[in-house]
Amino acid sequence: GGDLSLPMWGEEAQDTLRVCRPLGVEIYKPQADLVANWTPPVSPDYRGNHGMQLKPVAW
Repeated sequence: GGDLSLPMWGEEAQDTLRVCRPLGVEIYKPQADLVANWTPPVSPDYRGNHGMQLKPVAW
């Protein structure tokens, strides 16, 4: 979709390829000794309520 500055649908739709820009990507391979003890991140032990502790309300 390019940079989304042009309408892509409807009567005024234009070819968005003319506003597309190249995407630069760099890939690195770190030295093995730098990542020897690396472990992937673990999912948090989420139990709901985003850490809030709700107190019961006496209605």
